[in-house]
Amino acid sequence: MIEKPILLNIPVPIITPRLKIVPMHLDYADQLHQAIEESKDILIPWMGWADKPVTLDERREFAVQKYAKFLLREDMMMVAFTHEGEFVLATGFHEIDWRIPTAEIGYWCRKSALGQ
Repeated sequence: MIEKPILLNIPVPIITPRLKIVPMHLDYADQLHQAIEESKDILIPWMGWADKPVTLDERREFAVQKYAKFLLREDMMMVAFTHEGEFVLATGFHEIDWRIPTAEIGYWCRKSALGQ
């Protein structure tokens, strides 16, 4: 049981040989929006949220909310970029239950980065 998840030190960014993984943030909302729009046809069958029209301003608000939830350790959405700065995927731990602890792991890759 993790009694105070807000005090957990989550080491970010996570740097791999190919990617930089960071918490979702307002700074990334435009790139997230572009990737979702590009990838709708492959997201809709799997992601219930993908077929709903969302404006860029709504996506920015979403990014701020996700960052706040990350800081509070309520939902831990992260995004990944190549070292050249290209947005390639979104991932995270959702439906977190710190008493056990367990979480749902979610992820999706932008269409133009599939297979790489």
